[in-house]
Amino acid sequence: MNSKRSLLSAACLVAMSCAAACGGTQKPPAREYHAVDFWPLAVGNSWTYQNSMRGVTQREVVSIVKQEDGYFIDSRGARLQHHPAGVFDGERFMLRDPIALGAKWIAVPSANSLERYEIIAIGFTTTVPAGVFENCVRVQAVNRMSQSQALILEWTYAPGVGLVQLTSRLEVDGKPPEPQVTTVLVKFEQKPDA
Repeated sequence: MNSKRSLLSAACLVAMSCAAACGGTQKPPAREYHAVDFWPLAVGNSWTYQNSMRGVTQREVVSIVKQEDGYFIDSRGARLQHHPAGVFDGERFMLRDPIALGAKWIAVPSANSLERYEIIAIGFTTTVPAGVFENCVRVQAVNRMSQSQALILEWTYAPGVGLVQLTSRLEVDGKPPEPQVTTVLVKFEQKPDA
């Protein structure tokens, strides 16, 4: 029995050492962030994205064009709101407090759709065409569309900028998820007095 405990203890020690040495731990953010810090909402702010889907690439500009009924409306008709609990689109929290590794929440946007969200990374640096961004947060959402299919989305947000990267993958019949769409920020323009 003691040899089993010793072996288990040694295995745990090796795993923890590897996690520390191999970058398995993440540096904590320089300060405490809230969800609203990762999505600057103001009329006039705009984001230019490069979307890649199965070899086809196109650019898209998303601008906040108005504020109505407590929501900021973008050029695509999508709406977002700084809510006391996070950033809300009317059906789900896109980012929710607390900003902590492993924080989870769910959304039920329709009778046949359950979305599970989790903050899977915090306090890291990411590089996209728009630049290098520190203290980022990454959220993963899994939407099980049927017994055999799940859509997996990952959003990377930078403080003071918003969405800097999005990836989507489709898992079918338990096989490794296949990439669907990758979106990266090319340019961010913030309204001067925002």
